[in-house]
Amino acid sequence: MIDPSSASRYITTLVHAHIPGPVDAWREIPVPVRDLLFDMFTWRYAFTRPEDLPLARAMWESTA
Repeated sequence: MIDPSSASRYITTLVHAHIPGPVDAWREIPVPVRDLLFDMFTWRYAFTRPEDLPLARAMWESTA
């Protein structure tokens, strides 16, 4: 099970490290960049079941 606070901190750190400067809305970030960052997240927090990925993506999108 993933600790939500740990995952949230990692998502925030990852986004801030790879997205320079302020952004008005997450949707302004190109989809390929969002997908790459999500892939980095799922590499760090390995999801063993494919059915867990939609929930992981939803958590990622709401946090990022």
